Amino acid sequence: MLDYLSRCHDQREMNRTPLRENAREKTHANSILRGFDRAGFANARIAVGLTVRELGNRAGVDRAAIVRWESGQCLPLVSSLSLCAAAMAKRVDDFLTVPECEQTLADLRMMTGLTQVKLCERTGLSRKVLGTLERGRGQLTDQRIEVLADALKVSHQAIRGAHKRSAILT
Repeated sequence: MLDYLSRCHDQREMNRTPLRENAREKTHANSILRGFDRAGFANARIAVGLTVRELGNRAGVDRAAIVRWESGQCLPLVSSLSLCAAAMAKRVDDFLTVPECEQTLADLRMMTGLTQVKLCERTGLSRKVLGTLERGRGQLTDQRIEVLADALKVSHQAIRGAHKRSAILT
């Protein structure tokens, strides 16, 4: 099922929705979103009194995509989830349930609502370097730990641990 969800991801939304980011970024920016709490997302939407259509309009996200997320047919893109979370005055990590002991660098990035491109802009790392680190490879230098911890608002130890777990899980 996860394979289906990762292929489905949010493909229709990527193809049809006007983008707030450029198209190149949209296609490269997202890894598989782990731990998405679709019931929590739907409950949060209902709690703030928004219909799917209203949330879609407010966030600039295709309402059909939101329906697919809530039904479990697809996983959202981190960029789209970030827009919806902001529209509900929530944070992306309110809708992601990945135990701390299992979090990878990609999980930490997505929990802050950042795409790879946005994190690269904040850290000065290249996409190639960040992608390598998110796969648990590459050299995790003190300087890289510092900029990642600062951008993701986590401890240096969290970055080190997530990098190690990234190597195991990818």
